[in-house]
Amino acid sequence: DYIHFYNNERLQAKLNGLSPMEFRTKAA
Repeated sequence: DYIHFYNNERLQAKLNGLSPMEFRTKAA
């Protein structure tokens, strides 16, 4: 589950043009 979440997070970050860190901050 963690791997899937991590990969999905990176994928969403790419789509949004944000880094994983920025995506997490924006999603939080």
